[in-house]
Amino acid sequence: MIRSKAAVKRILGELPFTAELYWQYRQNGKPLSESFSLRRTEKWLPAWRLQAEAAATRRPAGKNVLIFATLRYWI
Repeated sequence: MIRSKAAVKRILGELPFTAELYWQYRQNGKPLSESFSLRRTEKWLPAWRLQAEAAATRRPAGKNVLIFATLRYWI
């Protein structure tokens, strides 16, 4: 069973749009991750900005701050 399952996964991995079709079947209309939300990130941005501005007073001149969010999922 293990070999055949691995072979099927390998074959499907070679086909174009397999991941997209799987997502449409399994995740259609659902978020990719329960723990990640751009709305939640957007809600926290003002607080992060205040923290960054406070830290900016203690940093050397000419340095920039970058805030980013990531979403991990398999492809």
